[in-house]
Amino acid sequence: MIWCNNMSKTQKTTSSTRSASTPETRARETSTRESDYYGPLDAARDVLKGTKREASPEEAQQRLNVCIECPHLISFLKLCDICGCHLPTKVTFADAHCSDTPRRWQPTPKADTPKADTP
Repeated sequence: MIWCNNMSKTQKTTSSTRSASTPETRARETSTRESDYYGPLDAARDVLKGTKREASPEEAQQRLNVCIECPHLISFLKLCDICGCHLPTKVTFADAHCSDTPRRWQPTPKADTPKADTP
């Protein structure tokens, strides 16, 4: 760590005791269950497998509006400070959810598949 002579004793103590963590690590730590986390790797997997469920344009816009008001938004990059996701992309995934605790928006519920009528 580079020390600045102008730093107060409190600033030196605070900066030296901070733990190094990435946005993805923080999201996993704040998630209630490990299997509950839906991040960039999960999204990439769904795209590559062809199993991506897309949110409706209205729902995606509503989610993005919530994110724009959030204090965890890194506005010039449009990234979430908690999970590190690019929000205009993340909100289009139906299975994605807000990584904040409590969540500001939920995943889109999966539609029940209609049962075929049997004669």
